[in-house]
Amino acid sequence: MPTILTVTIMLLLNTCMCIQEISAHSHKQIESPTPKHQENVYFHGYSEMGVDPEKGPVFPDSGGRFWNTCFYTQPAVHEAVNYLKRKVDGGADAIHLYAKSCGAGIALNLLAKLIDYEKDPDYFNGTEIKSKEDAQKILDAINNGTIHLSIPLLNLKHTNIPKGVEWGTYAVIAGISAKCVMPDNLGTLATALATLAIAGPLSVVTNAITKRVSGQSVQDGLFSLAERKIIPLTGNFDPDHIKPIDAIKIIEGKFTCQILIHRCGTDLLLSHQEEDVAKVVQSLQVNNDKVRVVVSPTGKGFHYMDSNEHRQAEEEFKKKYGL
Repeated sequence: MPTILTVTIMLLLNTCMCIQEISAHSHKQIESPTPKHQENVYFHGYSEMGVDPEKGPVFPDSGGRFWNTCFYTQPAVHEAVNYLKRKVDGGADAIHLYAKSCGAGIALNLLAKLIDYEKDPDYFNGTEIKSKEDAQKILDAINNGTIHLSIPLLNLKHTNIPKGVEWGTYAVIAGISAKCVMPDNLGTLATALATLAIAGPLSVVTNAITKRVSGQSVQDGLFSLAERKIIPLTGNFDPDHIKPIDAIKIIEGKFTCQILIHRCGTDLLLSHQEEDVAKVVQSLQVNNDKVRVVVSPTGKGFHYMDSNEHRQAEEEFKKKYGL
């Protein structure tokens, strides 16, 4: 018959073994697996030229295709999600996402729509996303990688007068006009050149009008006209689509990866950058202390010209995480 001492020793040993098992299990839960296959993906800006399809999705309005303008709405999100799905299906378990300007807006809308997949699965009709599991795999891969958002376009309304009205109005009108008058067999470059030829005079006219405009209500009216009546003429832009500035509420607290966010002290093209980007930062910092912000000082960088401060931060970010 076992003695009281023997029983006590056995109980102590069992207790120690249970504690070790619980500790090991808890450690396993919080430890992120080391990625085996990493991919760098670039989401380009509005109508950006020279986009490399090997580096990221090619959005409908890339390469000067103003007549396909969609900005951060569904056609662009679909292109992006199909590209990421193929990367994940190819074995990528970590995605390092670099998104610039309108591409950053597309990225935020994409993440929000993937997170809310079950609320609106029909949104992804026509894409390679067929289930919540498909959506979650992409989210997991991004969370295993990094996110770099640069000069994000968060709301079309927050563009500078007169630049914003030009951007949203004459580019689309010119693009559609050029597409109508240029034969298809002359190709994209010729059509883009025709677009610029039409856009020039329109730019002069809209500049002359907007320089005379004063008052926020009048400026808001011009933006509403461009956003709801003119840009939708492309057939690709839905003015009621979720805006990136609203998407950040959905992604709040969902990402724990390393994140770099860049804005300009004076953007020239985008307005409200300081307050809008602050909302993005606040959202991404929930449950995440690995969010870094870099600001291009006024006079040393703007929307179309990078600053040494951003380039240095970007290089450090890439070097640190092996990008």
